[in-house]
Amino acid sequence: MAATVTGSASSGRTSGSTTSLTVSHTANGDDLFVWVGIYGALDKPWPTCTYNGVALDRVFSDRELTLAGVYLFRMPSATAGTANIVATFLAGNYITLGAFNVNGAGGIRATRGATGSNTTPTVTVPSVAGDLVLDFCQSDAANQDWTVGAGQTLIYEIVDATSNEKSAASYESAVGTTTVMSYTLSVSNGWTLFACSVTGASGGGASNVPFVG
Repeated sequence: MAATVTGSASSGRTSGSTTSLTVSHTANGDDLFVWVGIYGALDKPWPTCTYNGVALDRVFSDRELTLAGVYLFRMPSATAGTANIVATFLAGNYITLGAFNVNGAGGIRATRGATGSNTTPTVTVPSVAGDLVLDFCQSDAANQDWTVGAGQTLIYEIVDATSNEKSAASYESAVGTTTVMSYTLSVSNGWTLFACSVTGASGGGASNVPFVG
């Protein structure tokens, strides 16, 4: 069974440096996935992330130089309904948060991160045909717009001209041993791009990097 993104996504960002961000999200009974991103994330510890007051499991984190950091959380079979997702850091920073639902996820096969300064964020992640490949891209250029790469479907996009945080997430169904995730940005600036391949519930091959708390 291949994993698929279902339902509607929710996203939000802070308008200044703060320690917490709250976003309302509607779960549909599938697994709840949450990307939390921060600007200037070098050596930042894990934030806490809750849905309706219940902590989500940690999946993985990555920090690329001093540009940005990302944290992926998951709540298996989140109870259907609408409630708040709250991400909280120990120290203040610009924060973005994007939430979406995934059906049939097994485990993480592989993760990759990349950083650069241009208009073409790109990262290649190992995969197996049928994997669900998720990505998270972040940049700090004002008035930024995003175009996802060929074969990708946009999950959410946060664009704001007044803060240093712009981010987007997308997904693609893998067709081979590697999957390229990319964006075209309207403004050349520093960016970070993170991606992971997610196996189906019976997809195998992910025992070394399962979903763990």
